[in-house]
Amino acid sequence: MLSIQLLFLLVIVPLTSQFALPNYPSSFTSISGEFSDVPMTISAGTVPAWLKGDFIRNGPGKFEVGGRRLNHLFDGYACIVKVNFGSASTPLVSARFVKSDAYSAASTLNEMKYPEFGTPKSNSDMGIMKKAQAFLQVIAGDPTDNACVNTVRLTGGTQLALTETERGTFSISPATLQTNSRFPFTSDVDMGKLQTAHPVPDGTGGWINIGTTIGSISGSYNVYRFGHVPGRPEFRELIASIPASSPLQPRWQHSFAVTDRHIILIEQPAPYDLPAMLGITSQPKYACIQWLPNEPNRIHIIDRSTNTFTTKTAPSFFFFHIAGATDADDGSYVNVDLCAYSDPEIVAALYLDRVGNKGGPELPTSRLSRLKIPLSESSEEATISTLDDVEASGGFCDFPAVNEGKYERYVWSVGAKKPTTVANRIVKTDILDGDHNFFDVPLNAIPGEPVFIPRPGSTTEDDGLIMFAVNLEESSSSEIFLLDAETLELQARIASPENLPYGFHGHFYPSIKDP
Repeated sequence: MLSIQLLFLLVIVPLTSQFALPNYPSSFTSISGEFSDVPMTISAGTVPAWLKGDFIRNGPGKFEVGGRRLNHLFDGYACIVKVNFGSASTPLVSARFVKSDAYSAASTLNEMKYPEFGTPKSNSDMGIMKKAQAFLQVIAGDPTDNACVNTVRLTGGTQLALTETERGTFSISPATLQTNSRFPFTSDVDMGKLQTAHPVPDGTGGWINIGTTIGSISGSYNVYRFGHVPGRPEFRELIASIPASSPLQPRWQHSFAVTDRHIILIEQPAPYDLPAMLGITSQPKYACIQWLPNEPNRIHIIDRSTNTFTTKTAPSFFFFHIAGATDADDGSYVNVDLCAYSDPEIVAALYLDRVGNKGGPELPTSRLSRLKIPLSESSEEATISTLDDVEASGGFCDFPAVNEGKYERYVWSVGAKKPTTVANRIVKTDILDGDHNFFDVPLNAIPGEPVFIPRPGSTTEDDGLIMFAVNLEESSSSEIFLLDAETLELQARIASPENLPYGFHGHFYPSIKDP
């Protein structure tokens, strides 16, 4: 979550604190140490016998450096959590840090090697030369490598931990969570030093992602495949290079959509604010991005059969995550279902002195929405409409999950029973007939990203489980919840003997083997 890193990771000037200390301390506290295969306790219900494999999740696990607390949820140093089902009589939980240069400096030298999203390298004011030096780290390909956003497994078993910088991609052991090495990306052309942390399967065993070049007059978005060449999972093959609408200020890219026929990249009106990153201007409202509400979203649609692209526009909105995308049967349009905000206020809402603070502002509104993109040359404007029911979602939707093999109608996400400053329920939305259901977590608890797990042999889209981690502040503890994906009825609660901090993105893998 949140995993939003990219140049957010490079903010030079901290945001001035306006809020009291959070009232959800255990959710945003460093873990006490690494641990492996610690037995968990099934505190309610029964774990289905067919559930065998690993839930692997990435997120922040260390929030302090040299006695100093980091400022933002995205600043915490990457910690991989794994819950194993089926290897023992009860599930087993493990946690290890990703041994990046950023983490190593913080843990062994008690200092920051790189500025992170909301925390500068020094408590003291930095001179303009040091700010320029930090910015040049990005251009030279040496930004932070704190890989705390996501984790994916390539064909062949290589497990990656990722953030939104190219060098912040690491190979880790899915069995032990040990960091193996920095993933050695190669390519015939420069893909940029930045990337999304949400690569998408290409349907043939490879992955698609977007790199961004920044800091030159040729700023562009470079769409590429990787993991598709046998024996060379690190090789990236360019699909299309799309010039940024404003080359000197490329727009922030967090996620994108892929269908059988198209790749959809959305340039939302949120450019990187380079002067603010250098400290030349006063701190902007949304950290190191600007918000240009009078500009449209620019939507680039790449035809996967020709690798050519066309561009449409849509009204301005802000988003982190996409639930799914589908092509119309007649080829006349593409639907992209995503969690849309009116502006980036959610960025400010995730500073550690605000997130979860019961006396702070409420969660910003976000809606599960459908972006309908016409493909005909005569139409340039896409439309956006809401899909969720505010009575169920509470006017908040993010961390969407779908049955990736059969997505047609169901989206599971976090929602909010308001008033609240954090998500506190899981919502199921039927985007075809408008039906909704929800499951409220216990009082003063925070659910993480839901993950859909299909039941072996399932034939319907919602036949399976919804798995998610929950931080319970009343007991300063963490649990894994399992819900029936169709009904949202509780199937099991599994308590961890170690408190786990709030995390970002994860996946369930039905087997566990090292490459």
